[in-house]
Amino acid sequence: MGAKHDYGMLILHWGATAVRLDPDVFIYQFHHSSMDRPRAYNVYGYRNPEFDKLAEEQRLYYDMEKRRKAVWKAQEILYRDQPHTPFIFDNILFVYNSDRWDDPKNYHLDVGMGVAGFWFQWAAVPKTKDDIMKLAYTRAFTNLNPLTAVKKYDLQLIRNLYDSLTRVGPDGKVQMWAAKQINRVNDTTLEVVVRDDMRFHDGKPCTAKDVKFTFDFMKKWEAINYFSAMKVVKSVDLVGENKLQINLTQPFAPIYVTVFSQMPILPKHVWEEIEKQVQDPKTYPNEKPIGSGPFKLAYWKKGSELLVKRFDEHWNPAKPGGLLYLVYGSTDAMCGAVETKEADVTLFYIQPFQYRRLVAKKHISGEPLTNHGFYNLWYNNRIKPFNDRAFRRAISRTIPAKQFIKDIFEGYGSHESTVIGSANKFWHNPNLPPIEFSIKEAKRILKDAGYTWNKEGKLCYPSGK
Repeated sequence: MGAKHDYGMLILHWGATAVRLDPDVFIYQFHHSSMDRPRAYNVYGYRNPEFDKLAEEQRLYYDMEKRRKAVWKAQEILYRDQPHTPFIFDNILFVYNSDRWDDPKNYHLDVGMGVAGFWFQWAAVPKTKDDIMKLAYTRAFTNLNPLTAVKKYDLQLIRNLYDSLTRVGPDGKVQMWAAKQINRVNDTTLEVVVRDDMRFHDGKPCTAKDVKFTFDFMKKWEAINYFSAMKVVKSVDLVGENKLQINLTQPFAPIYVTVFSQMPILPKHVWEEIEKQVQDPKTYPNEKPIGSGPFKLAYWKKGSELLVKRFDEHWNPAKPGGLLYLVYGSTDAMCGAVETKEADVTLFYIQPFQYRRLVAKKHISGEPLTNHGFYNLWYNNRIKPFNDRAFRRAISRTIPAKQFIKDIFEGYGSHESTVIGSANKFWHNPNLPPIEFSIKEAKRILKDAGYTWNKEGKLCYPSGK
């Protein structure tokens, strides 16, 4: 986020990413008072000790039911206080060539990410002998260095090339991946058993030593995307040939997603040499990445296309023979490529009119998916009148969300008013209904809070404020 929080109200869209399926992101990182600082996510300036206690508490519970109870209660407080107002969870629209690829519903579609997520690209079932999936994109890959990559599309590709200890499953729940199992010794000690059948793309074995090296290396060089989340990791020790002990500074349930599922496992033998060659590994271009993931890089024509091939020696090989990412200059060009069969999948958001046109073609199918990212109205809680909860609650009743969905989103969206939407089913509190548009109710809230209107119809502060 920017260094300044200089605004009254604004509307922004928070995109869907796998890490945002863990409730810690939208609960603690977006609302805890410690995150009310420049370049942090509490841009609203929301401060509530009652909420802070719950936000901290949910981090401590490895028991998912206990954690969910705290997360639901935290959502209730945000719903009451309205530091900002979520109002539309848009649909992710994509299309694919159904003559060449099986219906994604028969295998995997990532929650809130659809074809842009790992599971679709790993599990897509080809219908023809040509098993290279051609993915049309409007974004060119720019950085494949795991220490510095921050853009969503670069990180998505990195997760295809590198394994991680866990992955966020297509249902939004954590699944073991490179970790065969993770056992909790106590609240601040986790024992990780690493698979013993993994190899890097250059044929060298991928072991617990590489995992320990990755933790130490990421901390040493302050990897941009992982350094903050890894502050809770005090040390990582090898306690067996394929066994690690991870020592934490405090209990931290989100680690299964924020660290274990996000951090790519680096080959020790490769990055040790890189460290010798360059003064700062963060400057290394990593144009020929070597990971242990289910795909390995074949070639990269910067700005136009990139091909990854299936890594057949992977312990859990992908279904497609490869993924060819094709870069187009606009969503219209991207859609045209699928329409003419030059590409198989639209990998970036398309508009409703484009979606309807494409699914009318015999060789094209699609599936609208509810996002777990959302549009919300921000209020600067630091300044008048937005520092008044009653005023924020009144404003929340003046958003014609259903009309927006009908007229702007053409029906492809849902009206919800919680920070964790229904797409993230396990963590979503279903007891908080959408806040309905009602000028009458907004006026009632203001009147009850002591606001008045003068003869010109202008709203006046309550007496003494």
